[in-house]
Amino acid sequence: PRWEVTQPDYEADLVLEDFYPMTAFFSLHPDSTRSWGDEQMSLDGFASAHFEASSRVTGNIRVGDREYSVNGLGHRDHSFGYRHWGSIRGHRAFVGTFGPDLSFSAAVWHTADDQYRGYGFMHRDGHEHWAEDVEIIVWMDADGLSHRGGELVLHLTSGEVVRFTGRTVDQMMFHHREYTGGESIIDVTCGDRVGGMADLEVSNNPRGGTLLNSLSVGATMERGLADHRVGVTRFTAM
Repeated sequence: PRWEVTQPDYEADLVLEDFYPMTAFFSLHPDSTRSWGDEQMSLDGFASAHFEASSRVTGNIRVGDREYSVNGLGHRDHSFGYRHWGSIRGHRAFVGTFGPDLSFSAAVWHTADDQYRGYGFMHRDGHEHWAEDVEIIVWMDADGLSHRGGELVLHLTSGEVVRFTGRTVDQMMFHHREYTGGESIIDVTCGDRVGGMADLEVSNNPRGGTLLNSLSVGATMERGLADHRVGVTRFTAM
């Protein structure tokens, strides 16, 4: 795929080359014809046709008067159908890559009908490895949404346990209907391996509220270009 974006203060022309075929993120196991999302009443139809892959990203980006040449790692997804955002009470999604020989996707969910599940997979040296259990621990800020990073632990069906640890580089708030999440890019290590990148997405909505978050300790909340700054930022409605 090729992504082209043109805005007055931002332009991008990026080409993505996947390291492995797009994989169904909600699958219960390899070759599953139904996903975990389909099995849950509250998630019936919530992005059940959802696929992910890690990629090499190349191209050019202009932000304001600064221009960048890109040759790095990325992770992308694509899904189909209507999303019932109010079905989510809390989740963590930890997805990323070190390159063509090691990539991973994992998530844990708490739904409106009190279902809870962790699931995920790893691509390593050209082979899929599926998890029978997943732990995602987030180093949360006091606002209950932005964070400093976290850990992903994959308990594979083979009995192997693989741990990924990452620290936040930068993050932003994403609000859509009943859902608000903190979306971040993080630097990742896995054992002695360094140089990985990941996306760590976090939401907390235990009471099903629909109000916009008004304060963030570590995430950008403005629309358009904003300087990254450490400290509290507040949302101003537009």
